[in-house]
Formats: sequence, structure tokens, C-alpha cells
Amino acid sequence: MKIIQLLLWALCWACVLCKESSRRRSENDEESISDKLETLLTKTSSMQKHLKGLERKIDELVKRSNAQLAHMAELQKANWQTIQRRQDGTVNFYRNWTEYKTGFGNHSDSEFFVGLEKLHELTSGKPHELLIILKDWENDTRYAHYSHFEIAGEDANYALRMLGEYSGNAGDGMQYYLGQKFSTFDNDNDEDANTNCARLYQSAWWFKNCALSDLNGPYQEEDYATNDGITWSEWTGMNYSLKFAEMKIKPKVF
Repeated sequence: MKIIQLLLWALCWACVLCKESSRRRSENDEESISDKLETLLTKTSSMQKHLKGLERKIDELVKRSNAQLAHMAELQKANWQTIQRRQDGTVNFYRNWTEYKTGFGNHSDSEFFVGLEKLHELTSGKPHELLIILKDWENDTRYAHYSHFEIAGEDANYALRMLGEYSGNAGDGMQYYLGQKFSTFDNDNDEDANTNCARLYQSAWWFKNCALSDLNGPYQEEDYATNDGITWSEWTGMNYSLKFAEMKIKPKVF
């Protein structure tokens, strides 16, 4: 009889302990759920603040981009003279010194280069501005504007004498070359003692050591847009060849 009572007593205590354990687990589960909900709410609040910050930044970028585009459109209303154009690869720009001196291509609607001697005559006679229009393979269009552009004569190897102040949304891809002489594969004037940059890039430019931009490089089709070619490193890097590039000048108005 005592044994049975002891067994019943033990069973009762076991039930009590089981209920207590269940109650504690339930409380712990409730606390765990509460903690998780609090953490989730905190993260959600933080995410909302982050998203609002991103929205403000996007709005600022859109406004800035629209302002830049409006400025570019206003600039192009002026009486600019195109001095270089790349658009389809129909004209070979890997040419010798004489051809770059005199110019080549069809300036009216095709690829062409106006000629270094003509460029010297125009920019040394009176101060000029330079406008560069660039387009990538997604048809994103950027520009670089220089307030005072001047090219020296052949006795100084048509050095890039002046650029003035930069403005635009393409990045300053020309300042690196200020004071630098023009180079072709048969007239190497770059500062790299071990390399003929014009031969290396199959181009002609105011190469220095060697290039941070080069608008006279080989024209690449879209499938090969990652190869060196028509480059502007401040925007797309040196391993991206642009779809379109155009250089324009006009007399500077004081």
C-alpha cells in the first residue's frame, strides 16, 4: 500500500514538474517571439531610414543629371565647329604625321579629323572653347567642356598649350595631357621612354605615359566594347571603347 502511495505521490510531482516546465518553455517562447519581433521592428525602421536616404540621393542625382543635360543642350545651341568625330568606324584613324597635320575624312556627316595645322591656326588666332560629346553603348551621353583651348604649331609638335577650366559630367580626361606634344606612330613625342604609345594604341593623340583618354583609337563594335579603343577613363575606364565621340570648338566670348 505504501509503495502504491509513493508511486502516486511521485506521479503527481512529475505532473507538477512537467506543467511547470511547460509553463517556463511557453514563457521563454513568448519572450523569444517578443525579442524577435522587437529586433524585426528595429531592422524595419532602420531599413526605412536607409531607403529614405537613398531616395533623397537618387532625387539629388536626377536633379543634377537633368541640370547637366540642360547645360549641355544649351552649350550645343552655340555656333560650334566640329574638329573630330567618331561614330561608326568607317574611317581609319591610325594614320601618319602628315595626314594628321593636314586632316582626313568627311567633316559634313562622317568620321573625320580637321587637321592639326588648321586646329593651330584657329585656336592661336583667337581664344577658343572646347566641347567634347561622348556616348556609350547604352546611349548614355556625357560631355566635357574646357574654357580655353589652344594648340601650338608644328615647331612645338602641336602641343596642347591651354585648356582653361573644366566643367561637365564626363570627368576631366584632358588635363593629364596639358603641355603634351602630339604623337603618331611615325613621330613619337610621348614621355614613355620604352614605348611608342601611338603604335601601342594604334592611334594618334597627345600621349604622355601613355594615356588616360584617347578619342582617336580604333573603333570597336558593341560586341568588343571592352577592348581598348575610343576611351575616356574618367567616365568608363580605359578598357571600354565608346560608341560615339565628337570634339567641337568655338571662339571664346569674353
